[in-house]
Amino acid sequence: MLEIKENFIMLEKVFNEIVKELNTKLNITPVLYGSFGLGRALEKNLDPKDIDLLVPKKYLEEKWSVFKQVVELMGFRLKDLREHEFERRGVSIGFSYEEDLMPFAGVGFDDLKVVSELDAHFKVLSLEDYLACYEKSSKDGYRKETRMKNDQEKISLIKQKVNE
Repeated sequence: MLEIKENFIMLEKVFNEIVKELNTKLNITPVLYGSFGLGRALEKNLDPKDIDLLVPKKYLEEKWSVFKQVVELMGFRLKDLREHEFERRGVSIGFSYEEDLMPFAGVGFDDLKVVSELDAHFKVLSLEDYLACYEKSSKDGYRKETRMKNDQEKISLIKQKVNE
């Protein structure tokens, strides 16, 4: 249990650091996503393995070299170009397009709540938004094959919390 808590604390520190850097160097307010974001929304440590952030598509395409440089100057190395995934001392951060939220799960990234913590500004999904995303992703071929049980557990946790 102590190892899980230490991992979460480390992810929190890295999350805050990367968000501050994106805010100040690139004027990006990223969207917190994935298990790390869901755990924060549920107020429950889901033992996330990485940090997932959504950023404007232009930074992962036409402004990729500038984006990559900012992240690498923080000591991260590119781990997977296709997934826009970086790694530093065992911590992985993956980036994807915020614009994909609407066509994927009907979630408007412009309507998300902006949160400020320790001078870091980021957008968060509501539990209903996470439910839409996880229900949609559980139908996806890759996730259905590899993470179905895990996704179903998360869907159950979200529904339980929404009904409290």
